[in-house]
Amino acid sequence: MKKKDLLIPVAMLALGAGIGFWTRDRQAPAASADARGDLATAATRVEAPVADAATDAPAGEPASTVKPAGFEMIAQVAPGFAAAPLPPLDAKIADIYDALKERAQHGDGKAACRLAIELQQCVWREAIIQDLDRATRRMENRPAPQTADPRQAEWESRMLDMAQRQVDYASALDARCKGLSDAQVAAHVDWWRTAALSGHVPSLLHYAKGDAFRLNATLDNLERLGTYRNDAERLMRAAAAAGSPEALQQLLLAYAPERSPRGTLLQQAITPDPVEAQAILRLMQERGIALPRSEMGRRGEAIEPPASLSRLDAAAQARADRRLAELRSAWPQTDAATDTRQPPWEQEDARRKACDQDRFATLR
Repeated sequence: MKKKDLLIPVAMLALGAGIGFWTRDRQAPAASADARGDLATAATRVEAPVADAATDAPAGEPASTVKPAGFEMIAQVAPGFAAAPLPPLDAKIADIYDALKERAQHGDGKAACRLAIELQQCVWREAIIQDLDRATRRMENRPAPQTADPRQAEWESRMLDMAQRQVDYASALDARCKGLSDAQVAAHVDWWRTAALSGHVPSLLHYAKGDAFRLNATLDNLERLGTYRNDAERLMRAAAAAGSPEALQQLLLAYAPERSPRGTLLQQAITPDPVEAQAILRLMQERGIALPRSEMGRRGEAIEPPASLSRLDAAAQARADRRLAELRSAWPQTDAATDTRQPPWEQEDARRKACDQDRFATLR
């Protein structure tokens, strides 16, 4: 399908569906679990590096109250093996695959991050093309507009410009993804896990939120999802301890009893805990961290504070006060939040650049 054939249908799909093909593929449900345990940090030397080590939580203890202290100790210095620069962003992925894989297998979290995001972008490209095909079919019988509206014409012009950029980006991805096998691309989940286990903070965020998984590949990833379920909470907490404001936002959403129809995998992996949620909310308020933006509205407004957190009884409120004091000590500082609202092609490039960040959490 040529770009010129795709441009108008894509723009019209954006007009009719809020640019639906830009939204992330939502995640499949994963049952909550109360198994907890430390994670191995040594890099595995296999094509699909997946580790799974867990022990049971104390009997009768709510899962979300088990907070391994080792994951709250943070070092902001990157390991020495991560000192080498990553390849240029415009490199063909097949040309840099072996070098990134070799570095990732030897524990280079930044290289594992870059390999993971490059492979996942190839998956994302396929989703774009599929949506473009559906848009074309949808627009074949679209009736012509009855009246001319200048404001509508201006909006359509902006949508056409954005659609052209989207098509250009997908075209560039098509060229960069050539030469990769399906098995290589499918292993992006494992490389995200490898990057997260290195303590690389941007990778911790991506993997612990569940963004490495895709709904249409659920059955292919059941074992990986089970491993993710056991580790997601402690990995996101490690990112929060490293000073990530987004980690605080994600933990708030995950611990709050309220659930969104478009919730993350992290919300499914964590047992709701209004006491912990309120403590995190108050910590965010003290540090000027805004509430996360809603994924349901078009304008991306910030969500309202979960209502259940203002209705704690006296005993629960006392526990929340104690948890807040503990979190202030365990997570002594949080970075300033930045507005991440960007077109999808800029978001993905920003994530690729984030792989080069020398920010690591200590996982023990």
